[in-house]
Amino acid sequence: MHRLRLLFIRLLLVAAALGMTPVGAQSPFYEFTLIAWEGLMAPVDGTITGIEANVSINEEGLVAFIGAVTSGEPPVTMDQLFVGDAAWNLSNVSRSPTPRNFDFPQINNQGRVVTRELAGGHSVVRVWWMSNPGAFDTIATTTTSAFSQLTMPTLGNTNDVLDKPLVSFLGRIADLDFGLYAND
Repeated sequence: MHRLRLLFIRLLLVAAALGMTPVGAQSPFYEFTLIAWEGLMAPVDGTITGIEANVSINEEGLVAFIGAVTSGEPPVTMDQLFVGDAAWNLSNVSRSPTPRNFDFPQINNQGRVVTRELAGGHSVVRVWWMSNPGAFDTIATTTTSAFSQLTMPTLGNTNDVLDKPLVSFLGRIADLDFGLYAND
């Protein structure tokens, strides 16, 4: 099945190079551009072997997504946070050296990306800086706060890239119902 998927992707790339539009991608309203695919060599190290269904796009056409990257011998697969565009500029924004489970990426117009991470049984909401891969701000965590669960973060736009990011998320304190929280 994996080889069939790779063959299909290669056929799409050849068709695109020849100026052909695949039948499944035709639309009278939209044009589609391939941003990343399984089998693509990932920035820094490894190969993208999976792409999660949760993606986000900003007004600049930058797309944030979670990719499973496989590297090393024996092979190890870890989630990484990526930002890509139509010119195939792809950046590994998280550069995570340890296994994490990233979810719900949201990118704003200032090039910041919020995710919820699960690592070692704890939840963390972080904002990553596209301009400085590997750099992040921790917004909320279950290890140093009253929250027992965090999920579904969102990220708003600000006037300037240096402004504090606008973040909201669903959080649960102890066994209470989920509440919607936002920074101020």
